[in-house]
Formats: sequence, C-alpha cells, structure tokens
Amino acid sequence: MATLAPYEFVISDRLHGGLIALMMRKKVVFLPVGYHKIESFYDTWLCSRPGANFAGTQEELAAKLPALQPPDCDLRALFLEYANPAFNRFLRDA
Repeated sequence: MATLAPYEFVISDRLHGGLIALMMRKKVVFLPVGYHKIESFYDTWLCSRPGANFAGTQEELAAKLPALQPPDCDLRALFLEYANPAFNRFLRDA
C-alpha cells in the first residue's frame, strides 16, 4: 500500500494489486494476462464502475487514461457485501 500511495493512476497486470489500488480510491487500468482472469473479473465486477478500466493494447491504454474518472464508491464495502454472505454460507455448510 505504501508503494501505491503517492500515485493517482495504477496500471496493472496483477489482479490483486489493481483491486488494492481501487480500494485505496486510485484510478486503475488493468492489462491483460494470457488466461483472461483479469479481463473476466473486470467484465463481471468492474466494467460499470468509474475508476477502473481494461486496456487490451497500448493504444487502448493511451486513450483510456485521460478519460478515467475517480472511483465513485467504496469498493471495499462492495466486495464485503458479496464476500461476507458467501463466507458465511461456506462456514454454515462446512
């Protein structure tokens, strides 16, 4: 977190690094990886949220950075909203 703190933008091909940056209310552009994990996560959870974007090419990255808006919600709270019930169901069923 200390490494990311001074930056407004984070460009990452690491899902968890990008998610931490979003929870820190940084603007994040995710880059692709060979097995599509980041793109799938972005398409499922983040595509409608300001503050995050996905760029498959350098040209897309250059176009998306200037238009990226700050995150408009507490993503930590959003993730907990889904994670806590799932975790509780897991504990109940275990």
